[in-house]
Amino acid sequence: MLIAAVIFGFGWGIQIGLLAPLVADLFGTLSINALLGLVLGTAAVAGSLGPYLAGLTFDLFGTYRPAYVGATVLSVLWSGLVLVAARLETGTLSRSAV
Repeated sequence: MLIAAVIFGFGWGIQIGLLAPLVADLFGTLSINALLGLVLGTAAVAGSLGPYLAGLTFDLFGTYRPAYVGATVLSVLWSGLVLVAARLETGTLSRSAV
């Protein structure tokens, strides 16, 4: 259990430590505080609703498979939106192409 806690803590620390530079690289530093608030707020909502919805999925279907599929689809869609937004922000993708 201690080894798992150390690995989890190390991974969490790396993720939080790299979040601000990642957001700054993707979107610039002009509105970094608002962007970090949006990113962390969205993560908080997902982290709060995710377990409840996964449990509800298990109660309804007897398996977690729909929850895993739904989370995967949402993650892929969200990643695509972030990449498009970053390209719009940096000007490497014209607004008319979206």
